[in-house]
Amino acid sequence: MRISFVTPGVVWRPGGSYGVIFEYANQLTARGHEVRIVFPASVPQASPSADLGARLRARAVQLRKTWQRRISWYPIDPRVRLEFVPRLETAAIAPGDVVIATTWTVASFVASLPQDRGRGFYVVHHYEGGKYDPMAVDATLALPLVKLAVSRFTAREISLRGFAPVRYVPNGVDGAIYAPAEVRRSPLQVAMNFVPKAVKDPWTGIEALTLARERHPQLQAILFGTSRPPRGLPPWIQYARRLSTRSLVRDVYNRSSVFLCSSRLEGFGFPAAESMSCGCALVSTDCGGISEFARHGSTALLSVPGDAAALGENLARLIGDRALQERLVQAGRRAVGALTWQRTAIRLERALEEDVSGGAV
Repeated sequence: MRISFVTPGVVWRPGGSYGVIFEYANQLTARGHEVRIVFPASVPQASPSADLGARLRARAVQLRKTWQRRISWYPIDPRVRLEFVPRLETAAIAPGDVVIATTWTVASFVASLPQDRGRGFYVVHHYEGGKYDPMAVDATLALPLVKLAVSRFTAREISLRGFAPVRYVPNGVDGAIYAPAEVRRSPLQVAMNFVPKAVKDPWTGIEALTLARERHPQLQAILFGTSRPPRGLPPWIQYARRLSTRSLVRDVYNRSSVFLCSSRLEGFGFPAAESMSCGCALVSTDCGGISEFARHGSTALLSVPGDAAALGENLARLIGDRALQERLVQAGRRAVGALTWQRTAIRLERALEEDVSGGAV
């Protein structure tokens, strides 16, 4: 098949949703399909309610995208065609069999394309109506595009809102990259991804770390992310910024015994899954998409989002119980090990082929 992915533009920092699209492209190319990814410098404003500051920041991002012509943070198969275009317009999309919107802001454009550009699809990582204008988001979900949900949680979330059709195409984890290494793992080190957004709620995670340290005074933590470090971190919490995948695997995941996730909502939860694949035990909020691999008492310890005391209690319990740690590590690695990108590619290919051959929704 001839497949085009339509993105809202280039990103120069690692991002889970973009990594999914790049891996889709790699896997489909390996299976013999002709794949291209379109990166516009400018996208029509999807949410006119944004304030002036947000619009100015968006414009600055667009200008930077105009000059960005490469993806350096993800290994993309050289056979995948990367097409950098000034704006989204029909002429920028080659005729093909499939055209896929990679986010809600480009879904309306994809739905407006003529039939010769291909059957329309729409990747949904999670419901975006809690972050953006829900009416605008719902309008895109109501479009005649086949929704591709990256987790059972997301598929159920979209279906319950009455939007169809939805195909379940679970994310994968590369077990060859995210694997245990022969390095010294600290039994008292906890890792956590720091993303300063309300939906990720890292502040509850930091509070939980502080509470757990009252019971285990030698506990150390390492936070990692792409933003500047948060102010006021105590000396026992390190912050690592913009790590390469190699450094993240070797110096964070493989030197920590526990991974902490305090998010309020995850469509899937890559850092948690990657850390488990490397041999960390997981303590997390029950935040949606992590149910693909996290089950309380079986592969992780879970608590309700926003409850620092419960999260800290689970963390303190796990730090103090090495046998429980080991049991969760082994079960967690098995659960994540079943989530391969090869399995994802088969399901994705099947979903595309069935809907292309089936015609209209």
